[in-house]
Amino acid sequence: MLDNREISNLLRFNIFSIDGSFKSNSTEEFFEKKYFVITSINPLIKDLWMIFKIIQQYCKYPSIFLCCTSSNFNLVRKFIKKYNDLNQAVNIVILSEEILEESLLNKSINPINRFIDQFFNDSSCIEEIKNIFNKFFKDKLYVLTNLINYKITKTNIVNQQTINVGLIVHARMSSTRLPGKAMYDINGEPVIFRILSRLSQKFGNEKVFLSTSTKKNDDILQNYVESKGFKVYRGEEDNLVKRFLDIALDQKLTHVIRITGDDLFRNLNSLDLMIEQMIKNDSDYIFSNDLILGCNSEIMNLETLLFINDYANDLNQTHALTWFLDRKEIFNITEYKHNYKERNLISLMLDEANDYESIKNIWKNNDKFFSSNWSYDVLLDKINDNLDLFEYYPSDIGLLKRENKGKHSFIFDH
Repeated sequence: MLDNREISNLLRFNIFSIDGSFKSNSTEEFFEKKYFVITSINPLIKDLWMIFKIIQQYCKYPSIFLCCTSSNFNLVRKFIKKYNDLNQAVNIVILSEEILEESLLNKSINPINRFIDQFFNDSSCIEEIKNIFNKFFKDKLYVLTNLINYKITKTNIVNQQTINVGLIVHARMSSTRLPGKAMYDINGEPVIFRILSRLSQKFGNEKVFLSTSTKKNDDILQNYVESKGFKVYRGEEDNLVKRFLDIALDQKLTHVIRITGDDLFRNLNSLDLMIEQMIKNDSDYIFSNDLILGCNSEIMNLETLLFINDYANDLNQTHALTWFLDRKEIFNITEYKHNYKERNLISLMLDEANDYESIKNIWKNNDKFFSSNWSYDVLLDKINDNLDLFEYYPSDIGLLKRENKGKHSFIFDH
C-alpha cells in the first residue's frame, strides 16, 4: 500500500499510464501497468531516484519515458544512464532536448514517435508508449513544458507523515588536530558528556546516539558513553553516511540532526523551528550558517542519506558529509535564517589546543549556564564579555570552499 511519503513524492511529477494520470487518491493498482510517461520541469535528481524506486517497488520490469526540461539536463541524463546500469529490472529513456524542441517548433508528435522507435526495443512497449502520447499529448504538445511546474506538494499528505527525529553525535578519539579531545576535561566532565548531556536535557536519552568507529582506541568512548545511559553505534571510521544509516534504520528515524564531537555550543532552541520549516518546505536538507561558528545546525532526511550511500563516488569521503549535501541540483535545500545582523568572527568549535584553552577558561566561570539549554542572546553577552579569550577567524569561516570537488562527488558526475 502506498504510504503518504510515497504519494507526496509521486505527486511532484505528472505520471501517465494508458488509463490516466497518477492522482492523490490513486493506489498501488495504478502501477499494474508496465508502461509510463513522466513529465517534469527542473526535477531534482534525488526526487527522480525516489519515484523510480517507488515505481519499481510496485511494478515488475517497468518501462518509463521521461520528458523533462532542466537547467541541468546533462546531469539528469547521466544520472538516468547510471540508474539503468545499476537497475537491470527497469528501462528508463529520457527524451532528448533537441527532439522535444523539434516537436514543439513543428507542432508535431512525429519526431517523438521516431525517438520512441529508436530507443525502446520491445514492440509492445513502443506501441503502449505511443498510445499514451497520442491519448494525452497529441495536438497539445505544449503541455509537455507547461503541465508540471515542479513544486513541493503543499497538501495535507505532507503534514500527515510520521516524523521521527534523532540526534547523532559523531566523535572519535583519533582526531587529526586534537587527538582524544572527546574525553578532554571541561570543568570536571569529558567533552562528550557535556555535549550528550545538553542534548538529552531537551530531547531525552532515547533520541540521542553516539556514532564512533570500530577502532580499538574508541572503546573508551563506547564504554564511557554507555555507562551514562546513551546508545552507541560503531562502524567504519570514514564512512560516516553508513554509520548514520545504521542508526537511522535501526531506530526508524525519518530525520537526523547531525552533531559533531566539537559542538559544545550548539544552539538547541532553533532546532524545533528548523524541523518545522524543513517539514513545511519538504526539504531534504536544512542548515544554518549565520551564528557563531560552532552554534549552527544541519538536519537531513533519511532518503538523502540513502541516496548518498547509493551514489557517492567514495563512501570513505562521507566524513565530510556537508560537501555531498551541498548540491542544489540534487537535493531540496533550505537555509534557515536566525536573522541576526552580524556575528562575532570567532570559533566556538573544539578543533585545536588553543580552542580547548579558550573554552575551558570561559566554561569554568559559567558552568551552570553552559550546561543548560541557554538562550543564544545571553550566550552572545557572555562571549562579548570574554572576547579576549578567543582568536579571530575569517568572515567566511562558516562554509569554506572545497579544495577537491572530485573527492565529494557522485558516480554520475563523471
